[in-house]
Amino acid sequence: EMEVVIPKEELEQQAARDSKEYTYILQVASFKNQADAEELKARIAFSGQIAYLQSIDVNGTQWHRVRVGPFDSSREADKQKRQLEQSGHKALVLKETKS
Repeated sequence: EMEVVIPKEELEQQAARDSKEYTYILQVASFKNQADAEELKARIAFSGQIAYLQSIDVNGTQWHRVRVGPFDSSREADKQKRQLEQSGHKALVLKETKS
């Protein structure tokens, strides 16, 4: 048998990571053209889910992300992701720290 001693600092860092609360977002797509993003947002609305746009600037280029959420649990995000996939939309689950 072996005993492994974990430094106190490492235990404290892990506890801090575990205590953070997260929210989950589904990103369905990202477009340079805002009209394309709006069209996808509308198609998602017809499938019964509410999507929103997040516009960001990446290296001088404007991108329009189509997202659904936020969700408080990964289980709920996964459920909504499956519903989107049944409607023909692929989605990426993103985990964000609550602020």
